[in-house]
Amino acid sequence: MTNQKITVLGVAATKNTQKYFFLLAAERLGLSAKELGRLPYMEDGVLRERVIVQITSGKKFLMVMGATTSQTSYLGMKIAVNKITTNDFLRKKGLPTTQQIDIRSESDLSVALTRFGKILLKPANARAGKGIFSNIQSLSQAQTIYKNLRKHYPIIIAEKILNGNEYRILVINGSVFAVAQYIPPTIIGDGRHSIHFLIKKENVRRTTARDTHLIKINTALHLNLKELSLTINSVLSNNQSVILHKAAPISNGGFAIDVTENIHPQNKLLAENAAKLMNLDIAGIDIITPAIERPIELTGGAIIEINGGPDLNVHFSVRHGKSRNGAEAVLKDYFNL
Repeated sequence: MTNQKITVLGVAATKNTQKYFFLLAAERLGLSAKELGRLPYMEDGVLRERVIVQITSGKKFLMVMGATTSQTSYLGMKIAVNKITTNDFLRKKGLPTTQQIDIRSESDLSVALTRFGKILLKPANARAGKGIFSNIQSLSQAQTIYKNLRKHYPIIIAEKILNGNEYRILVINGSVFAVAQYIPPTIIGDGRHSIHFLIKKENVRRTTARDTHLIKINTALHLNLKELSLTINSVLSNNQSVILHKAAPISNGGFAIDVTENIHPQNKLLAENAAKLMNLDIAGIDIITPAIERPIELTGGAIIEINGGPDLNVHFSVRHGKSRNGAEAVLKDYFNL
């Protein structure tokens, strides 16, 4: 992601961050803003900090930090950050969710593979697509991944893999504001160069073009290629297309397209109900379904995650379709503009 620093309303921000989107929206709406303080936190062993910004109309003010506000439910955020709790909570409320097994030991992996056939392993409390491994079919492969994940995460989930496209639905104050379809990173062969070379070439282009995410070369990629009987050094035939990452496509180098106008009314209502159940003023509902234009109940789709404080850049920096700033919708609603 680009680290371009800019100043909006006298407050410094990095472009395409949550803070930037709120400052940009405040400026467009004629509001004022100031930085109130910084909140340090640890992530992946690194000390980071979040900035608290106050946005005001003169008579009313709102504090924002990332994509959370002073109106965001603490309990809703705590539930959403745990994928096991979220899944159980939504299922008990009658909403379609993915089938999961809480992996407490390696013996549970055998149970998951027997029940689901092919599984996805992921941490229960990770964010932004971290630690997700998909298309796991053998017990030995599952055991290796599980041991590696347990070094970094205390609780691991096995999940049944659903067929379809992945979508992010942004719900703001109970109403669907934007819908984006995740497009996985793909490489097209030229008959001469290796997959590794083509990825590096594409990443150089993206860096120059200030594209949001680079294609990641990681363990998940090697496993995905192995399933296709390929390696990082394989040379694809001319115009041969290969999807590099199906799980966590955006964080692994994919992009998003806006499909807000395509969502079926029943799917829209489903996302709104999920956000209300979680009591989140800003929620990112992730679903998998073959077609967002059809009701999930007819396609076999399901909610796979709910994110409090979701990445607003998903809808702002779309590759195709209308760019939408969710922060502006938040401020319009709060300040009655």
